[in-house]
Amino acid sequence: MKLAQLLVFRLRLDRGARFRFFHNPTVYAYLMDRLGTPPTFPKRCFFLAPESGRSCYEPGDEYRFGLVLLPGAEMDAAGWGHRLRRGPRSPWALKRGAPLGQGAELVEVVDGVTGQVVHDPSDAQWLTLRQVERAAFGLAGQQRVTLTFQSPLLILRTPVHTSRFFMDDRVVDGATVLHRVRARVHEHFPGLAPLGPAPAVEGVVNGLVRADAKYPNKTLLGSVGSVTLELGEPLSAPWARALVLAGLVGIGKSTTMGQGRYGVEGAEPTAAWPPQPAQTCCERAARSSVVERVLASMRTAGPDDGGSDDGCEQGGVTERELEGLMARSSALRDALARGRVGAAPSLGLRASVSGGAVDPLVALALEDRFLQQCCY
Repeated sequence: MKLAQLLVFRLRLDRGARFRFFHNPTVYAYLMDRLGTPPTFPKRCFFLAPESGRSCYEPGDEYRFGLVLLPGAEMDAAGWGHRLRRGPRSPWALKRGAPLGQGAELVEVVDGVTGQVVHDPSDAQWLTLRQVERAAFGLAGQQRVTLTFQSPLLILRTPVHTSRFFMDDRVVDGATVLHRVRARVHEHFPGLAPLGPAPAVEGVVNGLVRADAKYPNKTLLGSVGSVTLELGEPLSAPWARALVLAGLVGIGKSTTMGQGRYGVEGAEPTAAWPPQPAQTCCERAARSSVVERVLASMRTAGPDDGGSDDGCEQGGVTERELEGLMARSSALRDALARGRVGAAPSLGLRASVSGGAVDPLVALALEDRFLQQCCY
């Protein structure tokens, strides 16, 4: 049974770009522009913006996003491939400084099922029911399920939205999470057998943190991170499969805008999905020039000439100290390159700075507004 095509698009930003925290509105505007600004987004097509959180891209940097196409999608894979190779068309995309406007060029498409580059997106393989069942096999029978949200969830607190509010950095309604999983699976995968009663949620570990996006005229309140549901009974195989499938289309308020996409820990549908950002925060920090500039300053100061035991009087360092600094900086870079960013709910997104001091790891990438607000 064919369930979905998973496509990963890789762009090159010839002019660089600057984003706000939420990339979803920008990716949505980019896709609509290349489609010729239709009245609505193509039905049964869902995009994922894994780069959310990064604000600065240098000229030549890579940018990635994903598309999930269900059977009967209003725009098929070949159509998407053709239109995304077009240049910008709308006034927004032609405006100077538009993040995915002029200078954003599609360089390749990767099949998210096989992990292989496809020259014609229509050649991408279909995700099958057997693959999803295999991915969910280890999830069945578990009583703890962790959902990691790959795109932000909007928080709506106005009275008119109260009935639809179910999750933020302080509150998670586990029953509503499962209710939305059921609704999304029944809506988008009608060929599957109806789900039985949802398992009771006895507890929730809330790993979400606030992630607000400020615009000139408004602020979008959001949250990202993970949620662990503690169930009162072992998870059945159909519900394990449903959790994996619902993550592809999302459980946010507006799935069209790319909200609420998630992955189930230990149950990725394929090795190549979900798409990863071109560079993580840790990888960018590891490539930062700050460490090199510090070492260059040390070398300029030069080794101590022997006038003091610690080298401080001459403003330099001993050869042994310089070698130690270089070794530690190399180890730091290696550790950063392998690191994984995870939200720390007890700390939140706002890092407190006392006495004007800045955490050294944050200082490695001060050019990124996101890292200025984060503490992991």
